[in-house]
Amino acid sequence: MAPRSPAFMIKTRLLIFALILLSTILSGSLGYVIIKIYVEHETPSILNAIFFSVATITTLGYYPHDVALHSVVGRWFSLFYLLSGMAMIFGSVQALVTPFMEYSIKRAISKGEIPVPKDAHVVICGWNETAKVLEEQLKLMDIPYVIIAPNAPQNVPSVRKTATEISALQNANITRALAMVCVMDDESNAVSILSARKLNRDMKIIAVSNGKLDSILRRAGADVIISRRNVLSAILGHWSRGDFFHLFSGDILYNLSFKEVMVKDDLADKMLKNTDLRRTAGTVIGIYRDGELILNPAADAILKKGDTLIVIGGDAS
Repeated sequence: MAPRSPAFMIKTRLLIFALILLSTILSGSLGYVIIKIYVEHETPSILNAIFFSVATITTLGYYPHDVALHSVVGRWFSLFYLLSGMAMIFGSVQALVTPFMEYSIKRAISKGEIPVPKDAHVVICGWNETAKVLEEQLKLMDIPYVIIAPNAPQNVPSVRKTATEISALQNANITRALAMVCVMDDESNAVSILSARKLNRDMKIIAVSNGKLDSILRRAGADVIISRRNVLSAILGHWSRGDFFHLFSGDILYNLSFKEVMVKDDLADKMLKNTDLRRTAGTVIGIYRDGELILNPAADAILKKGDTLIVIGGDAS
């Protein structure tokens, strides 16, 4: 079931408040009429009964002589009705205002997000593992950036839209960006690159692709295309020649830095997520074990002594 909107909650509580107010006024009017007839032996009017109820719960503090209750029972009833009526009304008002205040506070917090850089920044289109690695590198190099993605993380410069929307690119100040990196699927990358190139002809555009639409991405305006298939092919090419410990350098493809890390006693029998490899060496994109290549290993994959880890990025050897 979809969550109810704040507007729906406020309307519902407003209706409940109106019903409580009406019932409070009616109960006070009924008590007034009963006391006037059976205790004070007078014939009250409906208008006087309603006036008494409204004047009491609003703490008006004034009753015309023909409206006030003069008996002891009437005065006790007025006191009880004043206290109970105020409690009901103020409690209902609080219940009505609370969701609106919460909604307003949440909106104010969301508007307080980190602002998008004005110029000379990098625009990251999409949010996934590749984007996370790129964000970490940009932070280390102190390069301003903005992420365009509906699922962009909190507390970073972001535009929570799809990067294929022109308005999203404009909100990311694409016209003054230094570079753009697209890490989405090839079709979305092509649309974003085509729109971005029209808005900014001078910036560098890099696309991380699956190798299916490389020619289209280049015609759309991409300056550099990093194909996952080509990267893995380069790795396998070295291994097929028996070069299992070759330190992949930037000469392989588009200035990417690859390396192998041998699993020794300090890493053996540990889950990948429980190691410090991402900080010390880089992101593990594959495990070579017993002549078999395991691509994109899961975070809970257990490392074994003698494994060779294929790592991208980092400075550790």
